[in-house]
Amino acid sequence: MSPTLEENIQQMVAQYTGMLVKALKSGELGSEAHHAVLGALHYLIDPSDLIPDDVPNIGLLDDLYVLLAVGGHLLDIGFNLGISPAEHQSNEAGIENKKGLLYGSVPDVSIQALALTGKRVQEKEAEIIRSIESDSFL
Repeated sequence: MSPTLEENIQQMVAQYTGMLVKALKSGELGSEAHHAVLGALHYLIDPSDLIPDDVPNIGLLDDLYVLLAVGGHLLDIGFNLGISPAEHQSNEAGIENKKGLLYGSVPDVSIQALALTGKRVQEKEAEIIRSIESDSFL
């Protein structure tokens, strides 16, 4: 039996969250990329994001778009996420047609806005990682 939409989204969120936490912990990211990853991970655990995570089927979809955007950015700047650009593009394409579930159009995710958020919450980095590792995101 194939996974449901919600299971597919949860699997992809876990995959990208794991890759981004690993990238953050690596110490190999430049300042902007580090802050963008931290901003995306903060968005993931933020209870007041666009769609609350407990909304059936789509609660994590907005989070997934943010994670995919940052993952793509890291690949674009040459960071090895442990996933090929082709596989990442396939993941993006597979989820692209779900945008309509987010009550209309979804604006492009701004890496700069995520980097600003990450810079703002950088003193909470350890807390954000602990929260992700203790919750069901991985």
